[in-house]
Amino acid sequence: PKDWPEVLLDLKIGLGQDVVGASVDIKQAGGLGELVVQFEGLGRVPASQLSDGQLSFLALAALLHLKEEASVVLIDEPEGHL
Repeated sequence: PKDWPEVLLDLKIGLGQDVVGASVDIKQAGGLGELVVQFEGLGRVPASQLSDGQLSFLALAALLHLKEEASVVLIDEPEGHL
């Protein structure tokens, strides 16, 4: 996406300067996807291995870059993310 440099900057601000990228890995069986964050030195870290705080930050950072006319954000247990 054209705003990827801005997204990456936000990820670095919240998750650390060693973030070098993020992607969604799609599994062929069932078409399920998993968010993966790539860190310099650590390599690829799947969302299942990130902390609750890191996941909350990713969700909030995503809000900044969603297009208003076609976006939905669902947050499970919103009281845990205040």
